[in-house]
Amino acid sequence: MAQGGYREGAGRKNVKEQLVIDLYRAKWNNKDLTLRDILYRMYVEEGKSQRQIAKELYMSASYVGKLLIREGVPRKKLKWTFEW
Repeated sequence: MAQGGYREGAGRKNVKEQLVIDLYRAKWNNKDLTLRDILYRMYVEEGKSQRQIAKELYMSASYVGKLLIREGVPRKKLKWTFEW
């Protein structure tokens, strides 16, 4: 696999992701929860920003953005507001 690629069981990032999954499985009382489920609920259903999720999960906002893409979570559309 290419350097920096995602591999099952490789490196600290995967350990951190697994810890997040285990934490939210216990918190939300759902043993079948996946990382995608967690991110989808926080980002789409609860409307949290990448920065808010990153702060809650102790990750960088850019890494959360990569996780959202990798896990196939639908992206929010930018909302423009103009005040005169």
